[in-house]
Amino acid sequence: MRKIKSKFQIIEIGKFRFYSGILIGFGYGFIINILLRLLTKTKDITYAIVDGNWTKFLNSELTFYNSFLIGLIAASIGFCFTTYIWMSNIKVKNRKEKLKIQYAQINAIFTFGIIFLVLFRFYQIYFQFNFDGFSLNLEEEYGIFLYFLPIYIFMNNWNNISRIYIVKQPLLISTMILILFGLVLS
Repeated sequence: MRKIKSKFQIIEIGKFRFYSGILIGFGYGFIINILLRLLTKTKDITYAIVDGNWTKFLNSELTFYNSFLIGLIAASIGFCFTTYIWMSNIKVKNRKEKLKIQYAQINAIFTFGIIFLVLFRFYQIYFQFNFDGFSLNLEEEYGIFLYFLPIYIFMNNWNNISRIYIVKQPLLISTMILILFGLVLS
């Protein structure tokens, strides 16, 4: 007979692990948001060094599109760490469930690493194009398609959690929290 998955509850994960995972996720979200904002500001340093005019660097502001995108990416990457903490329960007696939990934990950190590699490479290309005179405007070129990156990160983590638990209501609640946290970070 097939075993039915248990519901995603605080008791299943553990109160300390659940709340500490949320706090660590928010903390990493803030740190990554600051890091990505500093990286976007560094593209103006090359103009300031070449022109000798530092006013553009000091007064540069992000548009709401870029700011909200950075906020959502930081919030969803922070959720990778939350998933890692939540899935660090190895005291499961069932071997298959233990393997699923370990897979979800490793996949959360793997997703974080791959996304950071892609983001840093993208920033390098983006800054080089803008410095060489090619105007690359993300909002005009890609529009809403760039928002699929934070959606992918977030849903990939919930996909791994849903292999272990039933996650209908927590998914909806965390989606709202992700959007609100992204707005706060922007």
